[in-house]
Amino acid sequence: MMHAPTLAAAGALPAAAADTDIATVIGEIYDAATKPELWPRVLETCRQFVGGMSATIFAKNVSGTQFRVYSVDGRFDPEVAADYSGRFASIDPSNPIQVFADVDNAIITSRMVDLDDFLNSRFAREWAQPAGFSDMVVAPIERRGSWSALF
Repeated sequence: MMHAPTLAAAGALPAAAADTDIATVIGEIYDAATKPELWPRVLETCRQFVGGMSATIFAKNVSGTQFRVYSVDGRFDPEVAADYSGRFASIDPSNPIQVFADVDNAIITSRMVDLDDFLNSRFAREWAQPAGFSDMVVAPIERRGSWSALF
């Protein structure tokens, strides 16, 4: 039986992704689209595939004053998430970049925001750094006005 080559084998992904091919990941995403209870497991597969800290599907508006989590992989501390939505989403300097990015295009915060400005921001000092975040990759999956759903 032939397997589709993995991006990790070509050196494009972390070693954690080496045992999972992209067809498997895509298949799991399609399964979860019709069975929402599968999302936490699928998000964990996606997180492992890219070597991330956590994977979440969420939505927010450009000002960060409205924020909603749809599904999480179970690795993100609920208190840290609540702190983000309650106190820090409105001062997240990446809000406009994430919300207004082209749908289906990944946005890497460190490539879009001046790193020194970000690291010196109240948001980074009081929330991102204590939560263990050094960078964030999101992909807008839907946008309506000043709202985006993000993965």
